[in-house]
Amino acid sequence: MKKILVIEDESDIRENIIDLLSEEGYLAVGAQDGEEGIHKIWQEFPDLVLCDILMPKVDGYGVLTVVSKSPFTSTIPFIFLTAKTQREDLRKGMVLGADDYITKPFTRLELLQAIETRLLKHEQLRLQAQQKLIELRTNISLSLPHELLTPLSVILGFSEFLINNLSAEPANLQTLEIVSDIHNAAKRLLHSLQKYLFYAELEVILSDAEKITRARHSRFQINRSEVLAAIAAIPESEERREDFRIEVGEALVCISENYFHKLMEELLENAIRFSPVGSVISVRGEVLREKGLYRIQIIDHGRGMTPEQIAGLGGFVQKERRLYPSQQSGLGLEVVNRILDIVQGSLSIQSQPGSWTTVEIFLRLG
Repeated sequence: MKKILVIEDESDIRENIIDLLSEEGYLAVGAQDGEEGIHKIWQEFPDLVLCDILMPKVDGYGVLTVVSKSPFTSTIPFIFLTAKTQREDLRKGMVLGADDYITKPFTRLELLQAIETRLLKHEQLRLQAQQKLIELRTNISLSLPHELLTPLSVILGFSEFLINNLSAEPANLQTLEIVSDIHNAAKRLLHSLQKYLFYAELEVILSDAEKITRARHSRFQINRSEVLAAIAAIPESEERREDFRIEVGEALVCISENYFHKLMEELLENAIRFSPVGSVISVRGEVLREKGLYRIQIIDHGRGMTPEQIAGLGGFVQKERRLYPSQQSGLGLEVVNRILDIVQGSLSIQSQPGSWTTVEIFLRLG
């Protein structure tokens, strides 16, 4: 069932249109002015918007300007309802990105034909984009793993075989050390490759409103054991097991189990890498009931960052390569940002260079 948002300040017109659309099998939602309309576009994610131009608070042009600026809403078909027929008024709306105009007064047939035409065109464009994305995802998720994972599995398999079968005699010690380095490097490469493929999957989801909507309806129960499971999935966590201090309250939040684990893995992996062995890494989780949020804090006592490094968030993992040439790129934080975009969460970072870093995640309560 297609959802249509009707933004109209005249209640009689708004209710008549909603009734008409409901009779035709649409799910119609109303908003009494432009300000409420903008809020409901983000809340409801409609398939099409019918919007009056002359309204209090924010007029129709203002609504369209806000909608067209976001990649999440800019593709929603937008039809103006207007009594204005001046050429300059029509051009203004078209320049802003309006798909169509319906002049008041209008007939039932005129309204339905305009809606059906725009929905059909939007569906055709969506299917074309989806096909391109499917082809892109197929190339990434099939061709790339085939080219990289297959030889990588051979390296991992044979290096593990050599480690397990070479005797620990003095003559073999140097060989064992070399083979162990090869094996560990291959494991890190596998981890990076899996992260890249996950990031590619997130990019596909962010281009599909239906997938975003489904993701935002996910619910997951956060507790201490789930945080421990995320820590256990990090290759470098073994030697830091005693460094973790976990105080996590239970809560139902708007995120899937998979996304929650990936968020924690990426942020905790950075905390491990950028703090010395033996220093405490704290993980705290609490409900902010009055704000409808759940806050997770990850605190490490390591290198810290300057405000310039934090700026743009990329600084969290992209420190100067000349100083730290062995570290990975900022892809992990990009994964975090994409997940938070999907689930409507947020992230903040505070840090003292050479002392500590605190990362906070805010998730909506379920």
